[in-house]
Amino acid sequence: MVELNRTAISPSSEILIALPNANNSKKYTTYLGLVDSGSSGSLINKDIVNNGNFEVQVQKKPTKWDTASGTLLTQGKVEITNCCLPQFTRKRHIANTIHIYTKRPNDKYDIFLGRDLLQAIGLDIHYSASQFTWDNISVAMVLSGYWTKEKISTIAKFWNKQISEPTNEVQITEILPAEYKPIDINKVVNKQTHLSPEEREKLRNILLDFTELYQGKCGKYNGEPVFLELIPGSKPYYGKPFSIPKAYEQVTKDEIKRLEALGLLTQVVSSEWAAPTFIIPKKNNTVRVITDFRGLNKCLVRKPYPIPKIPDIFRGMEKFKYATTIDLNMGYYSMPLDKEAKNFVSLAYHGDSTDMKSYLRESNLQLIFFNSA
Repeated sequence: MVELNRTAISPSSEILIALPNANNSKKYTTYLGLVDSGSSGSLINKDIVNNGNFEVQVQKKPTKWDTASGTLLTQGKVEITNCCLPQFTRKRHIANTIHIYTKRPNDKYDIFLGRDLLQAIGLDIHYSASQFTWDNISVAMVLSGYWTKEKISTIAKFWNKQISEPTNEVQITEILPAEYKPIDINKVVNKQTHLSPEEREKLRNILLDFTELYQGKCGKYNGEPVFLELIPGSKPYYGKPFSIPKAYEQVTKDEIKRLEALGLLTQVVSSEWAAPTFIIPKKNNTVRVITDFRGLNKCLVRKPYPIPKIPDIFRGMEKFKYATTIDLNMGYYSMPLDKEAKNFVSLAYHGDSTDMKSYLRESNLQLIFFNSA
């Protein structure tokens, strides 16, 4: 195994926490919290408590807490029931007394899960594997800043949908294998019911002239390969691979094999550069490979290119009746990199290299495999 760079960015202890809008409410709001084993107690933003009309136990003297966000003062506590952790399971609910603090303008987290609650519910932190384990479910830690408002909102919508649909078993989101198949042009055309029969026939003839584009394959840009210019004096960035939850191991391995078989990834023995890689579900729950290239980006000479906005494009067009969007299969993989750039975009991934072929033909990206041991 290649020695890892000790200065690599480590995942954070950020976690999502779903709270009922009021005790015994069936409606939940999802908040960004922090697993803070350095704090002896758990804390919650006062605004959440006030908005939920929870019953507060007021303290005469403030209590001082040392947290990852600095020293915080609390002057009351509240009993929260039916608290949930959406990244794990909705089969278990948490009931615990949480201390109330006033969130400051620069404070990032609404809730701190301290040692009292972590010990009570049995949530384990595995820093060596970069993951949390609770109720026999392991969830990978993510980098600070990963949970944007949009991602939290997506999780919240899915979570509330699950809450309203009774079931006996829901754990983590299922991620399905990628599936790229040839498109049935006749089926696509027949679905365009807003078109007249004559217009549908014209559309069919146009699409049939380019059937090679709809075979579910990855295309290749025929222009010059992409060149990445490093800032003079930049040192290679070597990030530690993220651990993969047990539930996602097989789909991750299958997707890596698929990309390797397509010639889009090449297994290498070693590399000075490596970016951590993991998977997330797309909108249709199929697998999407995500790579954290922030370490590389800091070393690149930035060459901004203004991307036009769709409304601006429409305003610059005249006399069109219909507008059609085209989605490229594996679009990013279709851009070839030059020989030197391929070395910069190596991917760090925890897997079993014995299941993979040693080398494949030239590809757009490179991949480093690490044994699980």
